[in-house]
Amino acid sequence: MKEKIIAKLNELNGHFYDLSGADFSATRNFSWQGWNQLLPFFKKKLSSPFSRILDLGCGNGRLLEFLQIHLGQKFTYLGLDSSQSLLKIAKNKYPQDDFAHFDLIQEYLNDGQIKLPSSEKFDLITLFGLTHHLPSFALRRQLFSDLKKYLNKNGLLIVSNWQFALEPERFEKNTLNWSSIWRNHQLGIIDRLKLLYLYMNLEKQDFILDWRKGKQAGQVFRYCHFLAEVEMQSLTNQTGWQVVASFLADGKSGKLNQYFVLQAL
Repeated sequence: MKEKIIAKLNELNGHFYDLSGADFSATRNFSWQGWNQLLPFFKKKLSSPFSRILDLGCGNGRLLEFLQIHLGQKFTYLGLDSSQSLLKIAKNKYPQDDFAHFDLIQEYLNDGQIKLPSSEKFDLITLFGLTHHLPSFALRRQLFSDLKKYLNKNGLLIVSNWQFALEPERFEKNTLNWSSIWRNHQLGIIDRLKLLYLYMNLEKQDFILDWRKGKQAGQVFRYCHFLAEVEMQSLTNQTGWQVVASFLADGKSGKLNQYFVLQAL
C-alpha cells in the first residue's frame, strides 16, 4: 500500500475519533470478557511496583481500571493513543496515571519504523483494539518487529484482533461499498469522491465502516482491517514471536476478538 493511502486512512480514523470520541467511549466503558482469561498473565507480569506495562492504543483507559480492580495499583502504567479526545477522557478519569499522545502510523511514515516516546522497557505490552486500524501488512509487520526491543527479558506482548468479519450479519450493514458511498447524500460530492478514492485503494480484507451513533451518524467513517488468524501466524513467524496462548472471546458470539499472548524468540 502506498504511503499516501496509509496517511489518508490514518487521517480518516483520526477524523472519526475527533468527532465521535465521546460517543465511541460511551460504548467502551466496560472490560472485555477475554481480559479475565488473561488475568494469570497480568498477575505474573505485574506483580510489583517495579513492573511496567505499556497500553498501546489505550483509548479511554478502561484496561487500567480493570487492572486496578483485579491487581491493585502495584505496577507502573503508560497509556499511549493517537486520539486526543479519548486521551482527554482517560486523563480526566485517571489523573494520577501516565497517558500521552502517540501516532504510531505517522511515526512509521516519518521514519519507516516505530520508535516509542519512551526509552524504558516493559514487562508487558498490550495491543487491544488497535491492529485493525493499521493500514498495510508492511506496517503491521514493522510494528511487531519493533516492539520486541521495548520488552524486558521474558516480557509478553498481548494482542487482540477484532474479528468483525466473522459476524457478517452484524457488520455488513455498516460496511461501505461503491453504491453506499455514492448514495450518501449526507456528504458533499467532494467527500464522497474522497471516500471512493480510498475504497478503490484498499488491500485484501480492508474495509471502511460507517458509524451510526450520535450526531455524526452516517457522516463519519473508520478504516478497519480484518486480521485473520492465518495472517497473524504469518506476522509472528516473520517477526520472531512464539505464541504462548491464543483464544477467541467477547461479544454475544464469544468470538468477537482473537487474543494472542506472545513472547519473543
